[in-house]
Amino acid sequence: ADWMGLCLENRVLQYWWQPEISFINVDPARVVFPPSNPKQSSLGIFKTATDRLPLIKYVYNGLKAASQGVYSFLKRMAVSMEAVETMLKDKKLNADDSDETVACRWLRQHEEEWTPWVPSATECVAGQGLVAKNGSYVLSLLNASGCQWCRP
Repeated sequence: ADWMGLCLENRVLQYWWQPEISFINVDPARVVFPPSNPKQSSLGIFKTATDRLPLIKYVYNGLKAASQGVYSFLKRMAVSMEAVETMLKDKKLNADDSDETVACRWLRQHEEEWTPWVPSATECVAGQGLVAKNGSYVLSLLNASGCQWCRP
């Protein structure tokens, strides 16, 4: 028998992980065990849960120098589990839509979540100065419209 089918048709205790689309519409409840105890685990006593694993971002070590804007965007980017599950539910409901279409739809509907990730045009890096629209250097953010490399 298909174990996923059995789990979807019956209220049973099942093994599951997140994010994953198979059981997204069931909204399974998490059974929470006491926090991980490495000492007990080393003795073969497994009655605690493993810790949740954080989502870690890895990037090219030269990205900051190559593109400060992209680096700043990725550093600020924090996709919540709720956002991931929203997209998975959308994908399940609209199975013929591409992943890109689903992600684009989420972006359009949740601007307030991702716009803080986008760096300001006036976030200058070392070696740059604030400039006005006419390209002249300014000292105040109020008069600035962007950054420009300083002349040596």
